[in-house]
This record gives sequence, structure tokens and C-alpha cells, in this order.
Amino acid sequence: MLRIFIDCGLRPQELFALRVNDVGALQLRVDEALKETERGDMRVGARTKTRGSKGYVAISADLEREIRGWIEYDSLQPDDFLFPSSAGTPFQIRNYLRRVLKPLAKRAGILDMTYRALRRTCATHFNRHGSLRDTQAHMRHTSTRMTNWYVKEIPAEVREAVESMDAELWQGVAHERRLQ
Repeated sequence: MLRIFIDCGLRPQELFALRVNDVGALQLRVDEALKETERGDMRVGARTKTRGSKGYVAISADLEREIRGWIEYDSLQPDDFLFPSSAGTPFQIRNYLRRVLKPLAKRAGILDMTYRALRRTCATHFNRHGSLRDTQAHMRHTSTRMTNWYVKEIPAEVREAVESMDAELWQGVAHERRLQ
């Protein structure tokens, strides 16, 4: 699930509503979303966050193999949720974050894990491999302005300037500290 969050940038409402029949050749179909305030059959519906959110998200061949292996391992049927709870229903979004993702993040030294952080991670990394328009399409944003809000990248020139400034200001200090 974590890999899908990071590779695909899905919103939790979308990922937890994925069904086996949403897995296609090198793509996931996003056509349903989880509604946390609803109960029973009303919890999953055809209304995604925006009209543009409904669509397909590309996945790598390796991720597709991993997902299909999961489907086979768990003996899931076409209409089953891809990642069902023990009761066969979608996970509670807040519970999964609190019980699974936050403890994983803490062990990895990440203090503030959120679903938005996972989505931003996807956008930032994806943007280094494609254009802004590609990132916008992958994230299913209606405008590049929204995509820019998600992409949090430090340009290479800024990284180089920080290294240069640090070397100029602190090189002697670090050398003196090592001698002491």
C-alpha cells in the first residue's frame, strides 16, 4: 500500500476504495472513493474528489506484478477491495494512518507522517522524471498551479549554492573541531 501511495500519489479515499477489477495492464482505475462519514454500503461511492480525479493512473510493470501477486496470495475476487480489512470492508482512513503508517514512519525517523506528505513525495519525485504537465496528469490535478503546490523540490543550483556557502563559512571551523 505504501508503494502505491508513493508511486501513484493516490489520495487515501481512492486507494482504500480500489477493487481488484481496478487493476489493469500497467494502470489503476480510480473510479470510486471512500466516504469516511458514511456507513455501510454508502461508504464507497462513484464520486471522487473532483471530476478530474476519476481516471487512470500509470503503474510500473514491477508494481503491477507485485499487486497481482498480492491478489493471488490473498485469493481476492474481481469485486473485492484490493486491500480489505479483516472484515472484507475498506480500512478506516484515520486508523490506518495511526496504526500502520505513523509507526512505520517513526521507525524510519520520520516524525510527521501524513497522507498529504505521501502525495507530495510522489509529486516531487515524479517531477524529476517528467515534465510539470506529466506530473499534473499523473496527480490528476486540473491545474499546474495545484501541481506546483505539491511539488517541493530544491533546485540543483540552490543545493550547489548551499554547499558553496557552507564550505566558505564553516570549512575552517569544522577543521579546527577535528583537531581538538
